[in-house]
Amino acid sequence: MPYFLEIVKVFTLFVTFSGYSGGGECVTIEQAKQSMDSLRNRESNLIRIQKEDFLTFRHELVKQPDFKYFRGIARHGGHVDYEYMNVPRS
Repeated sequence: MPYFLEIVKVFTLFVTFSGYSGGGECVTIEQAKQSMDSLRNRESNLIRIQKEDFLTFRHELVKQPDFKYFRGIARHGGHVDYEYMNVPRS
């Protein structure tokens, strides 16, 4: 897949969770599940969760049977980028 299309997919998910998508509403449980599915299915390589949405997202993430395949990378300002790995973390 061309690099540009990957950037577009990441940006689309970033906008979904960043509060820029209209009104600054927090992420819902359904949105959290959809984003996890997009990582699992390799539709996206990375999703960014904003500081305000972290607790809701993590609450759903730890319930997943493949929880250890998700890797969170803390970023400046309290944001967390998540990736789905091929091998579970220890």
